[in-house]
Amino acid sequence: MVESIIRRAGIISFSVFLSFFCFSQKEFNNWYFGGYAGLTFNSGSPVLLPGNPYNSGGWKMEATVSDSNGTLLFFSGGIKVFDRNLVVMPNGGGLLGGEFGGQGPFIMVVPFINDNNKYYLLTVGYYGGGTTYPVIGLHYSVLDMQLHGGYGDIVAGSKNIPLYMGDSAVNQLTAIRHQNNKDAWVVTLRHGLNGADYLAYLVTSAGIDTIPVVSQSSIHRPYWGFQSSSNKMDDHLRISPDGKFLVSRDSLIEVCEFNSSTGQVIPKFTFLENETSAMGGFEFSIDSRYLYSSMSSIEDSVQYFYLVQYDMNNQDSLSFVQNRIVVGDSSGNSIQMAPDGKIYLNHWSGLQKYLNVINYPSQPGKSCGYQKNILYLPGQVWIHYYQSLCQFLQRYKAYVHHTGHCVGDSIHFTSDIWPPPDSIHWDFGDPASGGSNYSNLANPVHLFSGPGAYTVELWVRHIDKRTDTTWLTIEFPNPQLGPDRTTCTGDSTTFDAGYCAGCTYLWRNLLTGNPVGTAQTYTATATGIYEVAVTDTNDCTERDTVQFTLTPIPLVTNFPLAKTICSGDSTNIVLTSSVANTMFDWTATVLSGTVTGASSDSGLMINQVLMNPGPTPGVVSYHITPHVGSCIGDTANYLVTVNPAFPVDVSIAASTNNVCAGTPVTFTATPVNGGTNPTFQWKVNGMDTGTNNPVFTYIPENGDQVYCILTSSNTTCTTNNPATSDTIILFVNPLLPVAITISASGNPVCEGTPVTFTGAAINGGSTPVYQWQVNGIDTGTNNPIFTYYPASGDQVSCILTSSESCTSNNPATSNSITMSVGEQPDVSFSICFDTLTTLNAQPFKLKGGIPLGGTYTGPGVDPITGYFNPAMAGVGAHTIAYTYTNFALCSDVRYRILDVRSAMPFSCGDTLVDIRDSTSYPTVQIGSQCWMAANLNYGTMVLSSTHQRDNCLPEKYCYNDLAANCQLHTAYYQWDELMLYEDMEEIQGLCPPGWHVPSEGDWNQLFAVYQGNAFAGRPLLYSGFSGFNAVLSGVEHFNREWNFIDFAAMFWSSTAHGPWKAWSHGLNEYNYSVSYYPSYRANAFSVRCVMD
Repeated sequence: MVESIIRRAGIISFSVFLSFFCFSQKEFNNWYFGGYAGLTFNSGSPVLLPGNPYNSGGWKMEATVSDSNGTLLFFSGGIKVFDRNLVVMPNGGGLLGGEFGGQGPFIMVVPFINDNNKYYLLTVGYYGGGTTYPVIGLHYSVLDMQLHGGYGDIVAGSKNIPLYMGDSAVNQLTAIRHQNNKDAWVVTLRHGLNGADYLAYLVTSAGIDTIPVVSQSSIHRPYWGFQSSSNKMDDHLRISPDGKFLVSRDSLIEVCEFNSSTGQVIPKFTFLENETSAMGGFEFSIDSRYLYSSMSSIEDSVQYFYLVQYDMNNQDSLSFVQNRIVVGDSSGNSIQMAPDGKIYLNHWSGLQKYLNVINYPSQPGKSCGYQKNILYLPGQVWIHYYQSLCQFLQRYKAYVHHTGHCVGDSIHFTSDIWPPPDSIHWDFGDPASGGSNYSNLANPVHLFSGPGAYTVELWVRHIDKRTDTTWLTIEFPNPQLGPDRTTCTGDSTTFDAGYCAGCTYLWRNLLTGNPVGTAQTYTATATGIYEVAVTDTNDCTERDTVQFTLTPIPLVTNFPLAKTICSGDSTNIVLTSSVANTMFDWTATVLSGTVTGASSDSGLMINQVLMNPGPTPGVVSYHITPHVGSCIGDTANYLVTVNPAFPVDVSIAASTNNVCAGTPVTFTATPVNGGTNPTFQWKVNGMDTGTNNPVFTYIPENGDQVYCILTSSNTTCTTNNPATSDTIILFVNPLLPVAITISASGNPVCEGTPVTFTGAAINGGSTPVYQWQVNGIDTGTNNPIFTYYPASGDQVSCILTSSESCTSNNPATSNSITMSVGEQPDVSFSICFDTLTTLNAQPFKLKGGIPLGGTYTGPGVDPITGYFNPAMAGVGAHTIAYTYTNFALCSDVRYRILDVRSAMPFSCGDTLVDIRDSTSYPTVQIGSQCWMAANLNYGTMVLSSTHQRDNCLPEKYCYNDLAANCQLHTAYYQWDELMLYEDMEEIQGLCPPGWHVPSEGDWNQLFAVYQGNAFAGRPLLYSGFSGFNAVLSGVEHFNREWNFIDFAAMFWSSTAHGPWKAWSHGLNEYNYSVSYYPSYRANAFSVRCVMD
């Protein structure tokens, strides 16, 4: 049965009606479809309509258009167009749509965007296969409802106009609103040589854009593929209400995304339920979440019919098919959302006079409330079970209805919104009602605050987050007669109650109770209180009253109409009239002079201050017009003469201000308009003083306030009489005592030291003058600071002359300072120590400072002992200071440079080079000691006839006073010279840095190497084996004799033996021992040094 129907050939058209917000909610309420079938939803629920004109051959009326009130306009099945009387329009035949076969829709009606009377009718043909049914393609015609006496007709010359690229479009046609909620997209599927493409045509106020937006489909079946019925399915095309999804049925089912802003179609996936299944029509739930489709299948030669629900949240074909839910059976091939929010389906079974229904399309699965056979169509023929229901594009809507019309009534508002909104908000346009001006209820009640016109606004947010706003004007009668009126006896006045559409008017004179008029306006000629009652078409009445009075013509009764005033006075004119309650208007004109202050005004009194700055009188004319209400009397002229004013004034001047205490000040008053005999009253701090005289002299105190009161002897048109002068505040400066004290930077001071004296001035002013004196003689410069080299007993003072204007004791003499100057010591610092030493040298005592008793300071110096420690000072050139302070506490200082160097690398047995004079000495290691293997030869030779002295020079003797003998034999040293006049053991003495004069302990340690002093003599001699190499150089005794040359040798020890002697040791050619000999320090012996 199904296959036989699918193979049936023919060109049949189907329809979709696209609505816009310019329509109200009833455009979709009337449905004509099938054979003789018709429904209306004007009452909310579906009600049967008289059958459509056709009942055979598969005629289907699939485009039904109504107005916003639900009144039928026209309908069509794709070939003929019927008017509301069910009669074919004069030019309504021969459209190129089809009325038989297929699923469609194949006709679509789109209203003009900018003309509510015109519609586009777009059609595509149905291709049934083979060559019997040619492909007609996509066309459009224009229908104008103003033609044919308002019954409508196709516009001549605007019929069956082909659209570009639509030549191979068959079977599939739909439409959806543009994202801007104004324009529309018409979408079809065309089958070309290389496959199928979606064509989206934009409908705007400019018409149909004939260049479509082309999107390739993943279904690649050219139209000639329909010639084989085995690969053909009935086709369908549907776009979701939110404009986001497009579903197409061809050889496969294709799910796409749709862009309602650009018209672009983006295929997502395709699927086929199974090879034995056939899918019918599509319809979306209002929230676009669920897709419903009717299906049929043949199993074991039995045909089954059922309804399935798909979830659009599934993103691929596998989940899309696997998660589908069968919600019921016996579903037909045509499926459509109705104005009541439910989805209606035709029936596949033999009960073809029934419609099935989905009660809750937005609920998942079987909770959607699918019911079969819910709507019976008695007596109507339902031909062919795949006949389509009327196809519409359900538009979002938001409408406002209300009941109640009069002021004082509660107005009941109801919202009519589709789909059910997410939220709403009301603004009643009545701010005077306070918080009651707003509501979020679906059906609120509002009591308006008074008559007038109000704009009610309903704001809606839909479930897809889109918003809409709609407005409704509520208007109550609001007569406004204005203020009460008064006019002259014999005149009339017209009152206007205001225009009110459809209203009636009733005027009454409340004084008599009689009606006087029924028009919008009324002209009153008699005194009375008039009321108008305005009643609108809702029988709401509002009233207003006004009092109308006739009065005699008023006159100005002032007499005389003239007065004279002085400049600066008020006119003070009280106006009078012959009629009670008279008001006066006036203008002002200056007739002569330079009078100011006159101006136009109204009232009962002219009270204006007039000024005449000129020398002669001026005249002002006031033009006074009396009126009672709108009754105006004659104008009267009132003349005001303004005499010039003579302002009395007085100014005072002081002979001086800012004076010193005790200085008299003279004040002089200068009168203005004082007359021939003015009176002067002087005041000091508000107290009367002085005499009646323009001159006043006194000795002021600081802050005194002096002013004068002048009484003019003139009596005509004077002003400011008596006059008070400005106040002079006296500034009296006290006498400032001038003084100066001086101080010295030092006293007593040492000779040659400059001393700075500083003067501290008291009240010296900004430019004081300083005169310094030494012993009464002027010296220095004009400066608070004075520096010079004083002599003992000098007397220093300063004379200060202040620049202040008010002073005492000026000029002032300072205290005197007597200077005490001490003698400056004569300090010298000779070099009495090694100025070149090494870091490893022993500390040694600094000497050479004269006078004695001073202090040595510098790096590495102990200022208490006077010793210099090279290790503490470190390597480098160091400045050593010698400071001496005498009994007068006067000090002087001298400096020397002491150079400390790092010790050169040395191993015992190496040659020792003395850093001081570059003399070289052999060395020898004996036991644990390192000894010089030659005698010390350091210092300056002096004659043996003189004593070596503590004179800061290292001194030595050479044999026979020949310097060459010091090189040949040895150098000879007295003990004190060798020890640098110190009695400490093992000090450096005259030895090189890092070496010292051996002590008795050092000698005994040496002797012990050779079994003591008894046997040490032989190995230590020049001929011995020790390497000590003692030379028999003899001695020089203090009696100035040379002894023991080539026989013996004597060597000093650093160990003292009492105050006059020191230990020494002797060796000779014939004795193996070494002697111990306490010798006089004045003897001169050889010296051997041992390393520290």
